[in-house]
Amino acid sequence: MGNTGVSTGAHLHFEIRDCSYTRFWERDKASGKYIHALDPQAHILKNLLSITESFKIIKNKCRYDNSTMNFMLTHPWPQNFLDKAAKVML
Repeated sequence: MGNTGVSTGAHLHFEIRDCSYTRFWERDKASGKYIHALDPQAHILKNLLSITESFKIIKNKCRYDNSTMNFMLTHPWPQNFLDKAAKVML
C-alpha cells in the first residue's frame, strides 16, 4: 500500500504472480511488463454466489462444524463478504 509512481493517492496494489520469488521481477524486454504477472479478472467469478452456496463452500473447505456454521448464519455478515470468502476457496 502506498503512493508511488504516477498515482494520485494512497492505494492498494494487488497482482498475482505465477513464479518463484527468484523470478518475480523478470520483465519482457519489449513491453517492460512483468512476465509472470497474471490478470486476476480471469480468476474472479462474475456472478454473485447465493448465501446458501457461499455457506456450503465455506463449510466444506474449512471443515467447520454445525455450531460454527450456526454462528455464521446468525452473524450479520454482508453477503458480498461471504461471497468473496467462498470464491477464494474455490
